[in-house]
Amino acid sequence: MDQENRKEFKRSLPDTEVPSLDTLVKFINKVVADHGTEIEFDIRATSQPTPASFIPSHKSQKTEIKFSSAPQTSKRASRCSFCSEEHKNFQCKRLIETPAPERLDYVKEHKVCTNCLSPGHSTKECISKATCKKCSKTHHTLLHKDVQKPTDKNVNALTASASNNTHTILATAVVQLSNKYSQPWECRALIDSGSTHTFITSSLVNTLGLKRQELSQPMEVKGLSDVEMLTVTHQVELEIATAYSPDTLIRTSALIVRKTSGVHPRTSINPMTWTHLQSLTLADPLFYKSRKVDIVFGADVYPRIIRGAIIRGNEDEPMAQESAFGWIVLGPTVAPASNVSTCYFNSCPLDTSLGRFWEIEECPTTGRIFTKEEEECEEKFQATTSRNSDGSFQVELPFKSNMKPLGNSKRMALRRFYNLETKFEKNTTLRSQYTEQIHALLQDGHMHIIPKEEIIIPDHSSYYLPHHAVLKEASSTTKMRIVFDDSASTSSGQSLNDQLMVGPVLQEDLFSILVRWRYWRVALTADIKQMYLFIGVKKVHQDFLRIFWRDHPSDPIKTYRLAKVTFGTSSAPYLAVKTLQTLADSHAQEYPLAATVLKRDFYMDDCLSGAQTTQEALHLQEQLLQLTKKGGFLLRKWSSSDSAVLQAVQSEMREIQTPLNFDTDSTVKALGLIWNPVVIASNSAFIPVIHTGSPKEPSFQK
Repeated sequence: MDQENRKEFKRSLPDTEVPSLDTLVKFINKVVADHGTEIEFDIRATSQPTPASFIPSHKSQKTEIKFSSAPQTSKRASRCSFCSEEHKNFQCKRLIETPAPERLDYVKEHKVCTNCLSPGHSTKECISKATCKKCSKTHHTLLHKDVQKPTDKNVNALTASASNNTHTILATAVVQLSNKYSQPWECRALIDSGSTHTFITSSLVNTLGLKRQELSQPMEVKGLSDVEMLTVTHQVELEIATAYSPDTLIRTSALIVRKTSGVHPRTSINPMTWTHLQSLTLADPLFYKSRKVDIVFGADVYPRIIRGAIIRGNEDEPMAQESAFGWIVLGPTVAPASNVSTCYFNSCPLDTSLGRFWEIEECPTTGRIFTKEEEECEEKFQATTSRNSDGSFQVELPFKSNMKPLGNSKRMALRRFYNLETKFEKNTTLRSQYTEQIHALLQDGHMHIIPKEEIIIPDHSSYYLPHHAVLKEASSTTKMRIVFDDSASTSSGQSLNDQLMVGPVLQEDLFSILVRWRYWRVALTADIKQMYLFIGVKKVHQDFLRIFWRDHPSDPIKTYRLAKVTFGTSSAPYLAVKTLQTLADSHAQEYPLAATVLKRDFYMDDCLSGAQTTQEALHLQEQLLQLTKKGGFLLRKWSSSDSAVLQAVQSEMREIQTPLNFDTDSTVKALGLIWNPVVIASNSAFIPVIHTGSPKEPSFQK
């Protein structure tokens, strides 16, 4: 037995008696039944075979890695499986403070028996007969989950403290990693020269879609995220872009852990008095705000990150050091004394629960009150939108009235373009498709080259768009689409999307459109070809839509400006939908049926409508074609449950151009649904199916 239980056993014995084996066994069973604790046996000699579950397993030799961001302690004889302190698992403060719904996962992560909380065996192999004291099921009482929660109980908590703290700011940077498609992904990193390796969280690895590589042997990590020791079994290869050399990538491997150092700094700090930092381009512009860290750069990449220049402030102010990502801030600082009061109040009375129920069940109202910004966006559209002689629309970008100045975006966009060219070197087919679409944009007038004398303008008056390819093999028309990243930050930390109004939601919700679509006996679908590209942007705002391009790496890089609404801007959906609805209002008297459908049965560029008879459907189809043509749009990819509706348009304008086959191509995808437009019964014209895999195996059918 361990020392604590041995002393307890001695205290339970009469002074004059020599304990028997039965007395010892009864004591052990009592301890297990009372606490479900782990009992460490030291069986020196016995005539009976030793139970297999009591034989300690021999661990294979593992590599030890020290990590400087947390203290390290010497190894003790008996340690908690969760925090490595010298106490029983069920006494662990870390386990007890873990929220009850998360304790079971926490215990499983540490490979501890869920019944007795002892390591070394599974729950099925557990010999303890103790059960939960609350529900009598086979799990430890600490892992019990309450099924019912009171709906009328108030919970109050109040804490207050006053402190004068000294904070140490660690070096952080906002970096861009390449995901599995070689597209940049922004995340926050901690730069730690005391760490022997680079670490990355498993959640970020999943987000980036990177391939995990199994280590030849497990590694033990000490001092990471307040956990003294954890085992790492996998790593990934990373590509990190630098700020000063866009064509230079730092490549390194990173060990995958569940979490790194959590958030840093622990509390937000006011940096306004640190004047020596105000003119610098910081690697992490929000270093003073408490935010999570997903990567820790260790000594393996530290020499490639850090540069020599250092700028110091006063004695109690952090210093700035130049790095490959910009200037990093680190060092001690004294935070002013503060009184902190935190109050938590939670009340969930019965009437609140019933209110939420009725809100869920309530049908949507016909109108919605716009916010002040949405009203401003509507007014700006009405005041600035115009039409060309051919009927097409010209709009302006809806900038916010309190717009913050944009910084330099040219360097960022150029780096992203070099990354794109690197991807082209590995995939010549992608380069060919990409170049073909760029040429199409030029030929159709959607994009223009900028004259040399107009290229140099102030940073706040222009924005360079990074762009990349998105592949969509399931598309029946465009397999590859060029997407523009309007959310990429400039040197000021602001992006184009940060300064644009999103605009109100103008179309009906998808549920209403689908339910109404199911009503028609003759259903039809279509979509507008390249809807964004047929809405012009006025020249006054085209410099905010600049891009870099060249057909071949040997050619000089040229600067272009987009002349149409760009896929990727936060305001693009609003501008497109508002344009369609303005078109409908302008020609409602000429095409009353089509105007109603354009405002009611469209979800973005997809039309899901119909009629009760074939003649009504044909009349509606003709009006829709004429009305959209008035605005310079083209309705295509027609599909219908009535063959006569399909025959009314040319074959290249239909969604399906080959004979239908129920086993292969008899379905059409619309708004994430798989639709079979073939008439299968007199009372059911079509079958919408929620697509989860093959059309042969739908998850829902009606």
